[in-house]
Amino acid sequence: MAISVKNSGLGVIGPVSWGFHLCLLYRTREDLLEILLPYVKAGLDENDLVIWITDDPLPQEDLENILQLEIPNFAEVTESGQLQLYSTPEWYFPQGEFNFQVVDRRWQEKEKEALERGFNGLRVTGNVSKIPSQVWPQLQAYEERIHASIGQSKMIAICQYDLNLCSAEQIVDILQHHPHGLLKQKNKWVKFESPVSQFFALKLEERERLFASLVRSSHAGVLIVDDQYRFIFVNDELCRMLGCEREEIIGRDFRDFLDEESRRLVANRYLRRQRGEDVPPRYEFNILRRDGHKRRVEIISNVVKDSQGKPQTVAQLLDITDKKRAEQALAESEAYYQSIFENAHDAIIIFEPQEEIILDANPRACELYGLPREEFIGRSLQEFSKDPSRGRKYIKKTLETGTLRELQTIHVRPDGQEMILEVNAAVINYKGQLAIISIHRDITDRIRTRQALEEERAFLNELFEATPSAIVMTDNQRKVLRINQEFSRLFGFTPEEAVGRKIEELVVSQEEIERLREKIERKLIRGKSIVYEAVRKTKKGKIIDVQVTVTPIVVEGKLRGYYKLYQNISQRKRAERRLRESLKEKTVLLQEIHHRVKNNMQLIASLLRLQASRSQNEEYRRLVEVGYQRIRSMALVHESLYQMENLARIDFADYTDRLVNHLYAAYFPEDRGKNIQVKICIQNVYLDINQAIPCGLILNELINNAFKYAFVGLPGGRLEVLMHPRGRKYYRLEVSDNGVGLPTNLELDKLPTLGLQIVVDLVKQLEGKLEINREKGTSFIIIFPRKRIR
Repeated sequence: MAISVKNSGLGVIGPVSWGFHLCLLYRTREDLLEILLPYVKAGLDENDLVIWITDDPLPQEDLENILQLEIPNFAEVTESGQLQLYSTPEWYFPQGEFNFQVVDRRWQEKEKEALERGFNGLRVTGNVSKIPSQVWPQLQAYEERIHASIGQSKMIAICQYDLNLCSAEQIVDILQHHPHGLLKQKNKWVKFESPVSQFFALKLEERERLFASLVRSSHAGVLIVDDQYRFIFVNDELCRMLGCEREEIIGRDFRDFLDEESRRLVANRYLRRQRGEDVPPRYEFNILRRDGHKRRVEIISNVVKDSQGKPQTVAQLLDITDKKRAEQALAESEAYYQSIFENAHDAIIIFEPQEEIILDANPRACELYGLPREEFIGRSLQEFSKDPSRGRKYIKKTLETGTLRELQTIHVRPDGQEMILEVNAAVINYKGQLAIISIHRDITDRIRTRQALEEERAFLNELFEATPSAIVMTDNQRKVLRINQEFSRLFGFTPEEAVGRKIEELVVSQEEIERLREKIERKLIRGKSIVYEAVRKTKKGKIIDVQVTVTPIVVEGKLRGYYKLYQNISQRKRAERRLRESLKEKTVLLQEIHHRVKNNMQLIASLLRLQASRSQNEEYRRLVEVGYQRIRSMALVHESLYQMENLARIDFADYTDRLVNHLYAAYFPEDRGKNIQVKICIQNVYLDINQAIPCGLILNELINNAFKYAFVGLPGGRLEVLMHPRGRKYYRLEVSDNGVGLPTNLELDKLPTLGLQIVVDLVKQLEGKLEINREKGTSFIIIFPRKRIR
């Protein structure tokens, strides 16, 4: 494959190919322009995309003025983007710090841009002389990376270094990573292919000065040991490290300054190196200071021969005690923060800011987005954002400010579920590259709950104001917190007049307060609502009847206040008073009617008895007596109604008790009935007159039969009358005895006596059902529908 040849624009260099990498060692502004102007012009002629990164002594503004004079079509090439100028901070410190991965990626993007726009390739030059010394190691790693990768790219590059600012050590580092170099000597540019050897050859006369400067300025302890373990040279830093004067060290055996653990290791490697064996030049051990303190050091050593051919060990010692402690602390810190990262309740995601590619994520993040870690990492956060452009805006803001606080955004899971997230983020250095760490908290439920609460609050406020009842809200001391419009209309107080005052001061008289306090206080303390009627006064002193509903406000078991609703019932109370007067008149009239009916029925019964007493026919007298009891049972119904305040219903328990006592006295005068036990159990049974009369007649017939026939030939017995509601729709009435029982062949449709036939007919009248149980005596069970009684 043919190799593309490029015009470098430099006579001392000649034609070059893609991948050409040169270091320019300059001293003056004129040096820079002498080399770089023809280099850049040749690039524009060759249809290259040219980038010039400049700094003092040739700042960007000065350079632009010079190029306008030197390049006739300067405006055209800069507007088209073929020539791009940047300052050193702008290019190498885009986020305020030097990150060689970011800078390297920018070169790759520029190369891609050049080819996509139809340029032949990328021609660059950059000034890195003023990069701070603390990032020098990163810069050299960057230069090493460029040196390793530029041969596979369509790029040629010249790196500018100011000899006035570079130390001897830095010049060595620079030349190690550049295959070509330019240096001006005696006003003539010299090209060298083996930079290190050429440089030292050119500077041979300065060898001693450079060596002395290197040793003097070194932050490492420098030493030379002869073939008998003795120090023959040490620098000031090594003396400081050992805590001794130079005179105390020179001539001493170096093993005297090692602890027991390190002595054998260092002596063994020393001897092997003296014999010419292949021994790693870099390793760690412990030294002992004169004060007895132990320090950890790293040695870089080499063997050279003196003028007589004897081996000498030349070495540098770096005190790494603090570094080791820091590394240990860092390891512990990393373990600690990794534990936090893995076990955090919030989702934590680390991503690079350009394409938002996810670099790392904790288990909670994978759970939140519904993806396993191996599928989640490597994807872009843009895939999950509902509004990627808004996301990019805030990423840019994060890069500018370094942090982002409490951003609310919406992300969508792969299953389509939307999540409202609260995001906090910060810019970090993650494994040597610029990244953003973001903490995602799912606040979907919280936001929706808040929205629901706000909607509910708005609804309740509207309800509070629009309700037709007067409402006042007070604290637990009964001071008014709020009133609604109806309260103002009813009582005449504005909110400004009412709020802050006790409700009693506004609408309740002192007498009413004392009367109600004991009545309602206990219920309210138990958290119960109460409803009562009372009289209240308006702002103008008018007395009105109201229905008051008081509801305590209890929060977490503590009484916080009260809601009080007032309904004006003055018209209703007046109507009730008129109705009560009318009802009282009607009640007196009905009671008088029931009383007269009862008296008339008793008179009829008494006349029948009187007529029967004159007859000698026993059967006639017996029939009259039965009729008398039946009339008597109906008269009792009217007597019960006459005696009750509510004429619409009869207390059937009281009625039954009176009926049974009457019949018992009739059948068992004096002591004849002492052995007959009667049990009555009727609960919560109230009947209207339409059900009370047939039920009374049924009881009359069944009890009559029991007293007359059930205990014949027996010394005694038991009669039970039970009645109670059966659910909400039925009553259950049971009359049972433990007497001789009914014949086994008795059928309901062929009853032999009139009394039992009357019972069957009355059950039908009640729309009920009759059952007869003949076990251990006789039980009559009647189930019939309940009727609503007003």
